Amino acid sequence: MDSELLDLLRSVGTPTVCNAIEVVQGKRGFGDFTRGTMLCSAPDEPAVVGYARTAKIAAMHPPTELRKARRMAYYRYMAEAPRPAVTMMEDVYFPDCVGAYWGEINANVHKGFGISGVLTNGVMRDLGDLPEGNAPFWSCA
Repeated sequence: MDSELLDLLRSVGTPTVCNAIEVVQGKRGFGDFTRGTMLCSAPDEPAVVGYARTAKIAAMHPPTELRKARRMAYYRYMAEAPRPAVTMMEDVYFPDCVGAYWGEINANVHKGFGISGVLTNGVMRDLGDLPEGNAPFWSCA
């Protein structure tokens, strides 16, 4: 994607993009949307556009293998994403999870990697502590 296309996508809302995709596909996508309520950590921030970097977490259970090696591999994966990038993270134990991965620390870490935003089904925390201009994150919990 060139910068002109990215700017165009940032200038329109998600429903407009979804409607355009349906026109191109020649069918309605009624089964391809979330049924949960979306919550945004920074609703006044501009729209986010980017290449998806996907990951899964299990906030309820700590990893069984070497944590440092796994975490460094994840950080490398996020840091090396084509730009702009957006993280899509699934908490495999939601809604039974008791931990929150996304908060002030991970939002700042991912912003440092150049991640434009995050979409998760997991829990968010520290919303009042996010600095202005931080990459917004959404939860469809």
